[in-house]
Amino acid sequence: MYTFIWLLIGAILALPYVAYARRRPRAIAVIYGIGLIIAACIYPLFALAAAASSTWLALELAGVALYGAMAMSGMRWSGWWLVLGWGLHPLWDLGLHLLGPGAHLVPAWYALACLSFDLIVAAHAALVLAAGGNRSPG
Repeated sequence: MYTFIWLLIGAILALPYVAYARRRPRAIAVIYGIGLIIAACIYPLFALAAAASSTWLALELAGVALYGAMAMSGMRWSGWWLVLGWGLHPLWDLGLHLLGPGAHLVPAWYALACLSFDLIVAAHAALVLAAGGNRSPG
């Protein structure tokens, strides 16, 4: 039940974000790109708050670089990079912070809520691209 509730909360929180992006179709790539960067930046903050090792902080910053590169590519070249970034971010949430070695840094509820949030954003970005047939969601 605990898992379902946090997945539901993540989905509910994604809805206003998606609605905001939908109301600004010309800026949707920027909205989703900046959002992906912010989502990635939260994890180094958790690491800092937990006084994690410098190695762990470096790993979290590598995630920021990875997702930041996807976000920038999505805003500049192809919205499919945003779909990929948002679609892969749950692997970071689950594999590293819920089930993996970073579970002590990030609360389980946060990783669960991010899972559904990220997948809804990825799905919306993919639907926008598929419906428009253009290179970018914006």
